[in-house]
Formats: sequence, C-alpha cells, structure tokens
Amino acid sequence: MKLSLSEVEALARKAMRGAGASWGHAEEAGKAVRWLAARGLPGPERLAQLLTDWPGEAVQGDRESGWHGATGRLCPIRAGCLLQDHAGLEGPDQARFHQVVVPDLMLPFAAASGMPLDVPRGDVADIVARRGPREPAPETATVCPVDAATHQTLESWAARTYVPASDASRAGAGSTLSDND
Repeated sequence: MKLSLSEVEALARKAMRGAGASWGHAEEAGKAVRWLAARGLPGPERLAQLLTDWPGEAVQGDRESGWHGATGRLCPIRAGCLLQDHAGLEGPDQARFHQVVVPDLMLPFAAASGMPLDVPRGDVADIVARRGPREPAPETATVCPVDAATHQTLESWAARTYVPASDASRAGAGSTLSDND
C-alpha cells in the first residue's frame, strides 16, 4: 500500500502515543519517520521495529559521559531530541549515545542539529555525533510504500489511542434540528 507523507507522519505519531510516548516525542517520531520516507528510506518499517521492543523514554547520563537508557537501551527518538537540544550549547564537540535501538531513526535529528553522525549497521549501536557540516540527503519521494505487516503493526499501536464507542459517546451526536433552509 502507498501512503502520502502526511499519512505516514500521522500514523507514526499515533503509534508512538499508543506505545506510551509523550506528546512531544510522538510528534518528533512522526517528523522523523516522514523525513526518512521522503528520502526513500524505510521509516515506517524502522518505527514498527522499534515499537515491537520499545525501551521507553527513561534516559540517564549527560553530554560528557554519554546518554543511555535506564534499562540499558536507548530510544532513538529520545536520543534524537537530546541531540537537537544540546547541539547549540557550548561544550564538547561531540555527543555520545549508548545502546541506541534502531539507530537510523536518529538520522533526521542529526540532519536538523548540524551534528552529523554515521549510523552503524545493526539494530542496537553506540553512536557518536560530532559537530560539522553535512548535507542531508534530498527528498526523493512524495509517497511511501508500506507493507501490510508494517501497516498492521503501526495501526495496532495507534488503536491504543482510540476511545471505545459507548452509548454515552453516541448520545447527542449530531444535531436535533432540521436544516431545511
């Protein structure tokens, strides 16, 4: 199935909220997945992979020693937000992130922060971001192909944000007035 970049972003945002992410991190996840998809990279697939074993948002550490997740593994969305927050501050010319899960989800944050990084292959990696210019890959896509399994995974996480229908939610829906002008 093919989704527009807006649909990909909205689905990613809802899926992250369904996983328990804060509103801000869900918003950033949507933007990151859209950024990857616009460049022909597998953003939705990588988010689905992250959510099947999501380490949550708890982070420990600092810029000097590096950041890591409270459980040992670090969410790439949280790591990306930290990267952007600290990129403009005085201090070391690099930032370290330990045991980042699905590390290529950090690429959009690196592009926006001016602290490029090389993402090693693998599902969990230590990452060092250094100050320095790097041109981000240009957008090449306006739609994103999403396989059925990935779509189902993201939709199932997104469905956790929906309020179940009830008699109370249906009561008073719609107008009781006639609109026969």
